[in-house]
Amino acid sequence: MPKRKKCSEDYEHLLKKMKKLERKILRASRRSSESTSSDRSGVNESVYNPQDMEPLSLEPIASTSAAADAADAAALAAVRAASAAAETENQLNSDAQNALSSEMPLPLDDETLAILGLTKEIRKELQNKYLPPANSTLVDAPALNPEIKAAVSDAVAKRDKGIEIKQKQVANAISCIGQATSHLLSQDGKNPTLLKLLMDANRILCDCQYLDSVTRRNFILATLKKDMRDQLQTTKIDTMLFGKNFAETIKTAKAISKSGADLKSNPNIKPATKKTKSFPPTNLNWKAPPPKGRPPGTQRTQQPASQKITALKYTPTPQLRDGEQRHSHPAPPDYPGGRRIIRESLLRRRVPPASLDIMLSSLSDNSIKQYDACLKKWYRFCHINNIDIFEASIPQVMYFLTENYNSGSQYGTLNSCRSALSLILGRQIGNDDRIKRLFKGFFRLRPPLPKYNVTWDTSLVLDHLSSWFPNEELLLENLSKKLATLLALVTAHRVQTLSKINIQNIEIKTNEISIKIPDLIKTSRPGSLQPILVLPFFREKPQICPVSTLCTYLSTTHDLRNNHTSLFVSLKKPHSAVTAQTLSRWIKSTLQACGIDTSTFTAHSTRHAASSRASKLGISLDLIRKTAGWSGTSKTFGKFYNRIILTNNDNNQHLFARSIIDD
Repeated sequence: MPKRKKCSEDYEHLLKKMKKLERKILRASRRSSESTSSDRSGVNESVYNPQDMEPLSLEPIASTSAAADAADAAALAAVRAASAAAETENQLNSDAQNALSSEMPLPLDDETLAILGLTKEIRKELQNKYLPPANSTLVDAPALNPEIKAAVSDAVAKRDKGIEIKQKQVANAISCIGQATSHLLSQDGKNPTLLKLLMDANRILCDCQYLDSVTRRNFILATLKKDMRDQLQTTKIDTMLFGKNFAETIKTAKAISKSGADLKSNPNIKPATKKTKSFPPTNLNWKAPPPKGRPPGTQRTQQPASQKITALKYTPTPQLRDGEQRHSHPAPPDYPGGRRIIRESLLRRRVPPASLDIMLSSLSDNSIKQYDACLKKWYRFCHINNIDIFEASIPQVMYFLTENYNSGSQYGTLNSCRSALSLILGRQIGNDDRIKRLFKGFFRLRPPLPKYNVTWDTSLVLDHLSSWFPNEELLLENLSKKLATLLALVTAHRVQTLSKINIQNIEIKTNEISIKIPDLIKTSRPGSLQPILVLPFFREKPQICPVSTLCTYLSTTHDLRNNHTSLFVSLKKPHSAVTAQTLSRWIKSTLQACGIDTSTFTAHSTRHAASSRASKLGISLDLIRKTAGWSGTSKTFGKFYNRIILTNNDNNQHLFARSIIDD
């Protein structure tokens, strides 16, 4: 028969079982109290206390040994005594528990909070109740700098956020103790001992707050570059984890790193010693074996130099056999963005940091977006082939362009990549004869095709717009679309220019109106004049007169503008200024209503249709270029229409618009 356990072991085992059962009942009581709290509002709730339960009745275990039965009886008596002692202790604190039971679903003793924690509602209530004071903002948890958050991985950012949430709770505790200290100081009978305890507790919590901030910084610094890490360790913690002047610190660190790299001397490189295989000196008739890969008796073939250069760095990916697995390259770091790459390239070319923003403003947002697609491919290509994205050679650039060509990129896309790489690598990319020859090959093999081989007849649109009359009875939507389409046709300008029209720059005369465009547009150049749109009245055709439509639109939208001076306003409240994209949608919707195939022709096709119509009716190319905003020395436009360029005076500015309206 196996030996029975000792009485002390049975007693401890039973106590553990009882505590485990108490915790389960606590959880069940908490869930039930939370689900029914809304129905029992205003009523004193009975708080469960596991020590209020009657002691569990434990039956003695049957045994043939009298000594074992006596031991079991002693253990049961000890358990009952412990339960009775706990019940007595609970009775002493019953008044305090009853006072808390009317407000809280669970007793707020330390043991319960350590096991279950606060509920979400109570935690949020306490956080809102004990906010850090406005004059002590440094007590609160410092926020992570946006630049650092964008540079670290999601796992690091998530871990930092967890510590930050803990720091916010510590800040609430510091604020709560501070309020208690202020309350004690305001009373007449001060308790120095209690004040000293509260102040010491506050000091301990402040030190915990500082240590958590240091821990957060160490976790993040371990993931950054060493040259940046050394500089960031000197920053001070304020409302931000790495200080408010983080951007200036980064600029200083980069400048120091660049200066140190320039001053650093190249390490002494030991000359490579070529080890030759020694042969026995006694065998004087020894003959070397044939080279590997060439059978005896065959001649050596000379490999072209271009293939040698390519084979050194770029070897084609071998085809996989059955059962083989390809080992993919490790994923590159997060792409920093085109604007950041351009900024870094300018810094490497010794551009002063104070001039960076001015130089970057020379690039429009659309140009940055266009370059960003190419720079993202270049960033991944350099990571895979272990190339410095700012110090690539011409052959490496040629291989990158060829790889994009083989993947199906068109000539325009490749040309955009050349411009983007010239921006970060220097002008030698665009001026190199090898790059020029490569692009001539791209042009011959995959020539760029015009977007439109044919264009639509403007009379179709004008006939449809003439049915939208009288203008005063049109809805705001139809009136806006009619005006936008008419202006796009009679001026042949881009929708970007139309979106820049300001009602303060419109001058209405007796027989015409003039619209000045002082804002920068796509064709703006240093020294060039800004466009002036001159439109005559078409009194014989009021249904499609752009000037009368413009006047009606101004009177209709006068009370809707809300101090907006842009000509075109949105159709819905608050009737703010519209963008070029909105005008494009209006024009495209009008073309579709007129029967134009909008799957082929976009809103920009009005520029093609209007200029082609004017050229067909005999308007000189010089006037067409001047009216539509093309360069005065544009030979491409003259060759496209195959007309002789004539000189016209400024009195013929009405001819272009009349050629559209007067058929």
